[in-house]
Amino acid sequence: MAQLVSSILPKEGYHPVSTTKVTLDRPELLADSKCSLYLYLRLPPLVFVDPYELAHHESFYTFRHWGPSNLELPVSAVQQNNSHLLLDVTLSSNSHEINVTLPLHLRYGDLSKRSPSGHHTAELAWPTGFLKCPLSSSSAIRSLPSGLPHLPSEISSLFDAASALFIPISHSGPTAADLVRVPTGAPGDLAYVEFGTAFTVLVAFCYLLRASWLAARGVRRASMDKTD
Repeated sequence: MAQLVSSILPKEGYHPVSTTKVTLDRPELLADSKCSLYLYLRLPPLVFVDPYELAHHESFYTFRHWGPSNLELPVSAVQQNNSHLLLDVTLSSNSHEINVTLPLHLRYGDLSKRSPSGHHTAELAWPTGFLKCPLSSSSAIRSLPSGLPHLPSEISSLFDAASALFIPISHSGPTAADLVRVPTGAPGDLAYVEFGTAFTVLVAFCYLLRASWLAARGVRRASMDKTD
């Protein structure tokens, strides 16, 4: 009935985009039965979404999010638990393919998990997809294998397995996960960074002090010239 394949580009950087292509065999049948398409994503601590940004995609999907979404905190400052995202994707009766674009963000990496290549890496599993169809659906749909996929309790509690048909969507591809990574600094460079920062602040302070002194001297001279 349906298959999905997912990819993330770019795989290195702070603002990748996940694209999931769902292929439907008989979209008109699903539309007639008023089926719904859901995608569930488990996000590791390094990866997060911006709820305000996702709100702009409401014509394509609505969403529910569980977990931290603070935009500023590095990965070392958030709880090391996965966050969860559930998308309710809009179905079209005349489209065999649905492309779901999801903007992602990566936090600043943890130096303690720095790899020899100087990156913090995380694995992002492909979405778990399933269709929710009414019990009154056509016999073609009722004959399909059904059952709610294994989901975290906070998500599975949203669905009543006895009141609808839940048709899993299989993955199509050699892998079912992508690796994303962000560059991290080297702990051995910390002393150089601290020295450079302190030196820059000192130079800026001296520059501002000299500029203030020159400005004050100019004001005094102008005042003396007016007096004379």
